[in-house]
Amino acid sequence: MVASSIGTASESNIEDVPGPSESKCKKGKHASLSKKRTYVDAYLAYGFTSNNDEDNPRPVCLVYGDTLSNGAMVPSKLKRHLNTRHPFVSQRDMAYFSRLLKGQSKAATKMVKKVSVADTALKASFRVAELIAKKMKPHTTGEEIIGPAYNIIVETMLGKEAQEQISKVPLSNNTISRRISEMSTDINEEVVKQIKSKRKFALQVDESTDIAEKCQLVGFCKFIDKDIVEQFMFCEELQTTTTGEDIFASVNSYLTQHGLSWNYFCGICTDGAPSMIGKYKGFITRALKENPSIITTHCFLHREALVAKTCGEELTEVLNQAVKMVNFIKSRPLKKRVFQKVYQEMEKLDWIVSPFELADMVEELDFTAIERDEFLDMFADSTQSQILEE
Repeated sequence: MVASSIGTASESNIEDVPGPSESKCKKGKHASLSKKRTYVDAYLAYGFTSNNDEDNPRPVCLVYGDTLSNGAMVPSKLKRHLNTRHPFVSQRDMAYFSRLLKGQSKAATKMVKKVSVADTALKASFRVAELIAKKMKPHTTGEEIIGPAYNIIVETMLGKEAQEQISKVPLSNNTISRRISEMSTDINEEVVKQIKSKRKFALQVDESTDIAEKCQLVGFCKFIDKDIVEQFMFCEELQTTTTGEDIFASVNSYLTQHGLSWNYFCGICTDGAPSMIGKYKGFITRALKENPSIITTHCFLHREALVAKTCGEELTEVLNQAVKMVNFIKSRPLKKRVFQKVYQEMEKLDWIVSPFELADMVEELDFTAIERDEFLDMFADSTQSQILEE
């Protein structure tokens, strides 16, 4: 009885609604199977909108968001749904449902905007974390310097609203640390993925002690991906000793953890330390037992250092003089400042300095007698020294 009264009351609002629009209708026995009903704007009077799918148009209820089948897109079925499921709004006119549709559209737009702002804020947070990591700055730089700085700049130039949006970028100490860790993990996974796809790579490995007196084992890999690609691979801390067995165990643990094999190695480059090239327990020896086809090389930087120790007398004298000059300049802050001033004066004169000009420079400097002699010995040639002595 209630449904019939409601239906009577709502008939005045929808009496002019047209019937369903059908496409691809065919006359005959199977005509009902080929019907595809399309949405008509007048169906808004029943509280329904379209799902905006051209291939499978379906009515969507504005009250609770129910989605009906395409076959239900006829006035009688839409009206029955409204009267039986939502009798409290069945007497509303079309203007009411139009306002309801507009309100839902605005809410959806706001939600999309909030989601997009959250996505861009996350992206900005990662990019700032990357910048902090590249510059090797403390993780607190984001919240202590970068955040307040861009808040001031944006508020001054773009206004309060823009400042409120940009302040949503998370830059706390823990957030930056977590972002850097996530990027590091992602890069490592990508490198491992590339190595697995190429199945051949070379490793350059070295161990050294950092300023915190912790021994770090660092590895770089090289592989061919159209061009030669060099990537940082790992940095593992050696907890106690730094023997060849310890280095091999650390590298082998990394390979096992990431599903890599010693058969992927085509070359290993190390320095000449006994822990690396030892005949019986060196890292190279242990690696060759796993893969005898590995080609081993001695790092050319270390080879240059070894060559410098056995160079000829003339070159040795030049290197000794250069080391002596550097040590003299770096021994005291005053000497460093004096050298900078001398360099500036000599640069003005295009590096052509007469003995008298050099003497004037020395007189202006607060040198002791011994420091004056040392300075002239290093920076004055034999002719200039002889004139200065006279």
